[in-house]
Amino acid sequence: MASNTEQLGLLKKDPVVDANDTFNIETMLNENWDKVDDFAKTVDEHLAERLQDGVHGLATTQNIIYYVDAVKGNDNNNGLTKDTAFKNIQTAIDKLPKNIMHDVRIRVLPGDYSSQGIIEVHGFRSMRSLLSSVNDFKIIAFDGDVEITDIAKAINYKVYAIRVTNCHATVSVSSFYPTNTDYAFGLGVDSSARVLFMSCMDSVSASRDGIFASASRVENHGCSLSNKAFAISSRRSAHVYSAASSGSQNQVALYATEGGVISKRTGQPSGTTAERIDNGGAIR
Repeated sequence: MASNTEQLGLLKKDPVVDANDTFNIETMLNENWDKVDDFAKTVDEHLAERLQDGVHGLATTQNIIYYVDAVKGNDNNNGLTKDTAFKNIQTAIDKLPKNIMHDVRIRVLPGDYSSQGIIEVHGFRSMRSLLSSVNDFKIIAFDGDVEITDIAKAINYKVYAIRVTNCHATVSVSSFYPTNTDYAFGLGVDSSARVLFMSCMDSVSASRDGIFASASRVENHGCSLSNKAFAISSRRSAHVYSAASSGSQNQVALYATEGGVISKRTGQPSGTTAERIDNGGAIR
């Protein structure tokens, strides 16, 4: 006796019971193929919609700007305007596809985001050249009108810590203030191609690193790092370029170990020990 498949309702004949039936091209072939074609069309339309919105697909198809507001935001919003901002920085990050082909910015309005825990930026990739001046992915302080790259205003954008891991895309983090006293660092990078910290301030008294780099290329532009065990540490063959930085009362200002390198230009944080080199590290 004839039956139909569960998912698409395709007609099936029983090879024993229906053995003597006349083969019907319309019901056995044409109608079945029409059902398969209709299903394929539905799948194509769904995938196209998911890819073309530039957010939910495998890669960006357009520039993206998300907004985050610790006071007025809601993670059920779409994050596309100040008035429909997310509440958590991590929510905005997690909404992004992992392949960054366009400019992506997360604009963070003033507030205390410390209770949101470690901000994780993980696994983002890019086809753009690492030698270009383009920053694929920016997490930047925003006052409601303009993006902020002012170290004096970083205190208004508090986070527990920011950690960037396994990123091929260039990531830029601007004007934040890490507050934790019980984690390994305030700003950390591991196994990533190029990460820039710009105009961030970390003055909390804590026995940890200010900027931590491991097996990565990291740039510090104008950050202030004070009251730390290590203001800047470069480990496991990382390369840190540090320029126009400041800070004081660190135990060790610059620390390079396990083949890590710190290249310095103009001002640097100060400490009881200005520079410490171990296990094949270099500071120059």
